[in-house]
Amino acid sequence: MDLPRDINDILVEIGIACAIETALMGVFSLVRPKDACGMDDSPRWSWECSFIFQAFIFPLLCYNSWVDDGKAPFEEWLVEMWPNGELHSTTRYGCRIFMATFIGYLAKDFVLNQGLMYVVHHIVSAAICLFFLLGDLPPAFFVMGSTLAEVGSLAMNIDAMRWFGKYNWPQIAAIIMTFSNVGTVYLIYPLIRDASTRTPARMTVSVATLILCAARQFFAKDVWLKDGLKEVKEYELKREKKL
Repeated sequence: MDLPRDINDILVEIGIACAIETALMGVFSLVRPKDACGMDDSPRWSWECSFIFQAFIFPLLCYNSWVDDGKAPFEEWLVEMWPNGELHSTTRYGCRIFMATFIGYLAKDFVLNQGLMYVVHHIVSAAICLFFLLGDLPPAFFVMGSTLAEVGSLAMNIDAMRWFGKYNWPQIAAIIMTFSNVGTVYLIYPLIRDASTRTPARMTVSVATLILCAARQFFAKDVWLKDGLKEVKEYELKREKKL
């Protein structure tokens, strides 16, 4: 394989995705509300932009990846490797576009003044994605795992924007995030189910995924305890005023 050319072509795809998604963030910053939301007080337009990816773009690209790979049975598709002897930049188009879009999705957030936790999360997530994109790892695992993980992030974003507040959404969001994390961790099993598959790369991404999901779960706990209690108090105050 001509590895340098392969990496160069993939980096071009990633660069295009980063440019398009950062431009989309710019559009949202011009036309959408700018009030601060969430624990890090990011502007509302940034949460709304992420919502589009989490609710629509990633699920659609995940489905497209599966269709592009021939609609194989799920367990087979999940662990299907890159074709032997072929450049990654010339095959598995659906998975490639998903991962380029995912890195662009992370990169667009660097226009914001993020806290250290978010910066580390984004860098580690991008590194895991590159492991699957460039290395000898099954790309569909990342496609499915990150789509599932973003379901939990979607629930957290809705909480940050205070949609559905009257429905005890912080608790619902924390529960959705928990199931999302458990499902993502469960998907690690096919990667390391027997000794022959426990390569250093697979063990590295498995451990990194486990750590990321644990950090996300602590965040879900904070949402449950802080946002949930806050909304209960706000509801009680409104009720007292009505009485």
